[in-house]
Amino acid sequence: MDLGDVDAWFSKGVALAWLEKHRQALYCLNQVTRIETDYPSVWRLKATVYALMGHERLSRLCKEVAERLRLKEDMNSFEGDPAMEESQSVPVY
Repeated sequence: MDLGDVDAWFSKGVALAWLEKHRQALYCLNQVTRIETDYPSVWRLKATVYALMGHERLSRLCKEVAERLRLKEDMNSFEGDPAMEESQSVPVY
């Protein structure tokens, strides 16, 4: 396995989580976040695995990161949208 392949690490983490090998799954998922922090799916899965392990605080923190990344993606999807160009003069708070 290519150690820099985030998709491979993520897939391995998914498989291990499915097999209820939570510590091993987290190891793989942590490899993903070390390589690419803006990988929203990994943060959601980490939240789930932490919750299954009883680590509610870590689960909540991962959910917050996933939500921030989702919002960031949503905002980026509006950039360059012709419908949004009309509202460029309106400040967004």
